[in-house]
Amino acid sequence: MRIAILLSAVLLAAGCSSAPVRTADEWRRSESAADTAYLGDRFAEARPLYAALATDHPTDARRDHFRLREAQCLAGMGRAVEAMSLLDALRQDVEADRVVVARANAVAGEIHRLAGRDEPARAALEKALDGGGEVKRDAVLLSLARVLQRLGKWTDAKGRLTTLLAEFPLSPLRPAATELLGFDHFSIQVGAFRAPTSALELAEKLTRSGVPAFSETSGDDGGDLYCVRVGRYGTWPEANQAKQDLARRGKVARDAFVVP
Repeated sequence: MRIAILLSAVLLAAGCSSAPVRTADEWRRSESAADTAYLGDRFAEARPLYAALATDHPTDARRDHFRLREAQCLAGMGRAVEAMSLLDALRQDVEADRVVVARANAVAGEIHRLAGRDEPARAALEKALDGGGEVKRDAVLLSLARVLQRLGKWTDAKGRLTTLLAEFPLSPLRPAATELLGFDHFSIQVGAFRAPTSALELAEKLTRSGVPAFSETSGDDGGDLYCVRVGRYGTWPEANQAKQDLARRGKVARDAFVVP
């Protein structure tokens, strides 16, 4: 009994566990189950499996992959703060696999972008592109272009979009990139109509009230939409602030939104 206690203490001191070690087959089955759940968007099921795989194999080459997958599961579950904590630890780990770190930067950049944190998003996405990892380069380029546009860096954004179109002739993201390539400002959209006369009436009403407005055509699956918009702003924050000011003064509805 005393020997068993001493052995457990030595194992713990060495960073080991006295729990039963999985066989290679058990490990493969666990990884397969985690991947199946992840690919099926069952993130709550996949997350603890990936966490266990990373813990059980602290020196294995795939440990960092499992850590990244756990963070992605947390993000998919809407737990962005916890996901970022794992991602930041992985990105700052000097011994972590460089390919995985590049992917972690891509995921972190997208989380920052969706939260409206443009400068951190830009830094992370640029690191993902420069990291030499096997990231989904076309997706990262598109996200980075969106961030650069929000920051008012329209020329840099066009450069990233041009690169995407040149490097990925078969990418499903080409239509979105082509559309973004034509933008050079943000506006506030206050209405959208099927009938051009309705859009013109609203634009004239806003202009008479002291808010210069204009109508632009925008296509969707149902045909052309005639959108009424206000202003031309260099950055997204400028446009968003103007929208809030106009809404507070009762000039536009509170559900107006910023568009490129």
